[in-house]
Order: sequence, then structure tokens, then C-alpha cells
Amino acid sequence: MNRQHSVKEKKLGVWTLSGLIIGPILGSGILMLPSTIYELVGEWAIVAWLIIIGVSLLTAYIFGAISIRYPGDAGIANAVNRAFGGQIKVLSSLYLILGVSVGAAAVLLTASEYLSQLGWGDPFYIGYALTAVCVLLLFCRITVVGKISLLMSTVSAVVLFTGSAVSLSNYPKVFAIMDNFQPQSFGYAVLILFWAVFGWDIIGNYTDEVKDIRKTTSRGMILSFIVIAGVYLVVAAAMQWSDPAGDGGGHSLGGIMYPLFGERGQQIIAGLGVFLCASTYLLYVGGISRLTASLSGERILPAFLGQRTKHNTPFVAISVIGLVNAAVILFMQIGAYDISMLVLVANSFLGMNALIGILAGIKVLKSRVVAILGTILSLFLVVVIGMYSSRSLLLIISILCVFFIYREWRSRRVSQH
Repeated sequence: MNRQHSVKEKKLGVWTLSGLIIGPILGSGILMLPSTIYELVGEWAIVAWLIIIGVSLLTAYIFGAISIRYPGDAGIANAVNRAFGGQIKVLSSLYLILGVSVGAAAVLLTASEYLSQLGWGDPFYIGYALTAVCVLLLFCRITVVGKISLLMSTVSAVVLFTGSAVSLSNYPKVFAIMDNFQPQSFGYAVLILFWAVFGWDIIGNYTDEVKDIRKTTSRGMILSFIVIAGVYLVVAAAMQWSDPAGDGGGHSLGGIMYPLFGERGQQIIAGLGVFLCASTYLLYVGGISRLTASLSGERILPAFLGQRTKHNTPFVAISVIGLVNAAVILFMQIGAYDISMLVLVANSFLGMNALIGILAGIKVLKSRVVAILGTILSLFLVVVIGMYSSRSLLLIISILCVFFIYREWRSRRVSQH
């Protein structure tokens, strides 16, 4: 009884749930993408960001509604099961687990690069250390993880918003779009930004850990979206409509932060990179460890992966995922692949999981608006995955897809007889 009471009381509230969401969705991309998009399309960059904010709103709504209607450690896989059957649920879960197993290592290596730039040593050894630290943090109560993520997300959002706002107010340029519109470059910029919407689909894996599923999840996602959209817009606006250097040209994020932070701007950006990468790791690995434990309870995965602490933390699944991440870093260290390959593989698998989740949302939510916008979003995802994935990766994705669709068809056929 004491254990049940402890687990029941120590749950996420609106603020701690938002802390888990904000940092990962902002991600390290907010430090690199604004200058990249500005270089591609000039002053049309703000329009590209507005489009992505709209896409992010739709994605958050669909996955938020799914998470509330079908709560549990399995997350959106519960809705996939309801919409398409158990085998497609396994397929979706497999895509997510594969994506995070590879992508989480890439995230920590990105954080390691930031620390290496500050003179902390070899990025690979920093990556191993960060993996160990993050795994130990995930062993803590979910409320502790939420508070740590809230702190990192708050610091990151406040610094980025304030620094950009100061640059905009003190060194403004004309607030207008005067560059010529280049459709091909603009389309490519939107494709690059599309990965900024990932993260909303993981929230469902935490619904068993919140105080009030409907109220806390909906309020947490609304608060997170407002903060994320605000940071996106202010940083993007500062990139194109402020001129701290006084030369009329485009700027790096370091240049935008300079008016407020001076020479320490680059160090602060490096620190933010570590915070955002660490919070991303905590969200994703914490989420798929719960998914893994859930699949273990359904006898889809080995039973030992479902073991939990008295605080309901799936410690064995977390440990195994951490070891896989360390192995991925080791193989990169010996030259088997580079970080761009890791990102490519992770984005492709995560994209497939999101695609299946959106299609499930269209079917189970039974909303005409969701059906129309979700279909558009699904087609966009198919285009993005097709353009960014290598042929060998597309082949693996296709084989897995065909195999599990066949198994689902076969199981239904057997049940009918």
C-alpha cells in the first residue's frame, strides 16, 4: 500500500511535464537551424518558421488527443493497436525503439562536441560519461527527472528569448520581407525545419506518470507549445531583422547573443547545447524505456526488461538502452560511421513511427479536420522520409513494414477461422 501511495503521489504536474517537452522539441536544432534557414531563403525564413509552427501545432494536437484517449506506457502504440492491430503496434514500437537507440547516441555526441569546444577533452569519452550521467538521472523518480528537465528547458528558453529580444530591440533592421521568393530553396528550408516537430509523439509514454491525464497533459502541451513557438519566432526574427554587427548582413546565433552576453556568448550557447541535448535524451530514453517495459509485460519482449524500482522506474530497460547507446558511440569512435549517418537513420525511423501514429490518429479520433490536415501531414512525412533516407535504409524500412503488415493480415485471417 505504501508503494502504491508513493507511486500515485509522486507524479508529473503541468510544469514538470512541460519541462520534459520544451527542451527536447527546441533541441540543439534551435542553435543551428536559424542561421542555416536564413542563409537559404533570406527574409522568407520567418515564413518557413511560421509554417513549421503550424505543423507543430497540428502534430501536438493529434498526439495530445491520442495520449489522453489511449493512455499508458506504450504511448501512441496503444492507439496504433486500436486502429490497425497488434502487429502494426509492434512495427510502430520497433521503429521508435530503433530510432531512439541510434538517435540518443547522436544527441549525446552533439552535446559532447559542445563540451569539447570548451576544453573538456575528447568528445567520445565525454559521450560515454554523459551516457552514464543521463542513465543515472533516469533511475530517479520521474518527478526528479521532470524538475531537472524543467530547469534546463527554462534556462534555455529564457536565454534564447531574452538574448534575441535584446538584439531585436537594440539593433533593429526594417521589419519587412524584401528578398525575392525562391520556391525551390524555400521548399528545401521547410523540409530541413520539419524535423523540429519531433518529440510530441513521445509524451504519450508518460501518461501513467501524470497527476490528471486529461487536465495535466492538455495544459502541459498547450504551455509547451506557447513557449516553443515564442522562442522559434523571436530567434528567427532576430536572425533576419536585427543587426548587432552594424554591417547589414546575416548573423550567427553567437552574434545575436553578443549584445546581452558579450564575449561569453559562445560559451553560453555551448552550455545551452548541452542542456538541450541532455533534456532530449531524458525525454526519449525515458519514454522508450516505458514502452519497452510495457511490451515486456505483454510478452512481446523478454520479461526481464519489465522490471521496475519501487518508484515505478523501468531500470532494466533504461540500463539496456544506455548500453546500446554506449555501443553506438563505440562503433562511431572506431570509424564505422559518422554522426550524420546516425542522424539520418534516427530521423527515418522516428519519422515512420510518427507517420503510423498520425494515421492511427486519423482513424481513431474521427475528426474531419484531423483527417484532412493529418492526411496532408502524412503525405509531407512520406516525402521527407523518401528524400532524406538512403536506398538501403528505405529497403530496411519497407521490409519491416511488409513483414508486419503480412503478419497482421495473417493473424486476422486465422482469427476469422
